[in-house]
Amino acid sequence: MRAHSLNHFKSIMAGKFFVAPADKNYFLARWARIHGFGDEFYWQSLQAIEKYLKASLVVNDITAKRYGHQITRLFEKHLDLFENETIRKFKKPKDVHSRYWDNETVPSFIKRINIQGDPDSRYGMVSWYHTPNDLFKLDQLVFRIRRLTVGLDWIIGLDWEVDEEFSKYNGNTLRKLIVDYPYHQIRPVINLPRYPTNLAGNALSDVLHAWNFSFVRDLEDLEKPAPSTVAPSIGPFENSYIYLLWEYIHHEGSKDDPYIVDGIKWLTGHVSLGKPTEDAFISRLAQLARMQKPPSFNGEDG
Repeated sequence: MRAHSLNHFKSIMAGKFFVAPADKNYFLARWARIHGFGDEFYWQSLQAIEKYLKASLVVNDITAKRYGHQITRLFEKHLDLFENETIRKFKKPKDVHSRYWDNETVPSFIKRINIQGDPDSRYGMVSWYHTPNDLFKLDQLVFRIRRLTVGLDWIIGLDWEVDEEFSKYNGNTLRKLIVDYPYHQIRPVINLPRYPTNLAGNALSDVLHAWNFSFVRDLEDLEKPAPSTVAPSIGPFENSYIYLLWEYIHHEGSKDDPYIVDGIKWLTGHVSLGKPTEDAFISRLAQLARMQKPPSFNGEDG
């Protein structure tokens, strides 16, 4: 939990709260589109875009709290911040036939995702339609925004570590690396579980019926060996980073952490944690300040 700079703290929090969840949403959006779950594609796309955009703002000290879930407004602010370093228009992949491509603008695509991925879509209340290039445009959008989920003025080697091939940039800002290598993913590659895609079987319907003792299709579904993911004897599990941060600021080791107070102030000011959580952290900061305040003495020295 201990960070080696304030910007490192911001990077950890943005990665845990926004980038990692967005990576899962992006993967699930692709999975849904490829496997024919049309409405789910837009819902997952909206979730991914929102989180990537918020990450790009908060790490550059722009609060995401005032934007809610409106990705159109988030993208406008993102454009103001990154100007020409972010995506301005889509480019047809050379292996995609022209009949599967149109000249829809990036803002128009984001507006369509915002409408068709509206939370009401979860209840069948929103109309939706596919265009042949939705998936390819989502890929380009995610690639270009995800690489900007870092602080432009962070110092390489101090706030952010880079691969050996970019070690010559140590001491420079990430802005320079981003400009010099416009198609390099600054953050690590998307991390996914390493399981085969046919754990339940070769058909999508197998996912519904395999080891389902309630919706039984046939005995073969129940008798075939189950992977450890179905009923693991131990785990998996993961603690919330909010919980870990809360535990840390009550631990003795946090008292001499030079970045924890400013880090939590940044977190509560830029990320929506919910009022009870924010109030609890602010109250704890006040306690820490009182504990660190040197005692005062009245009267003259004796």
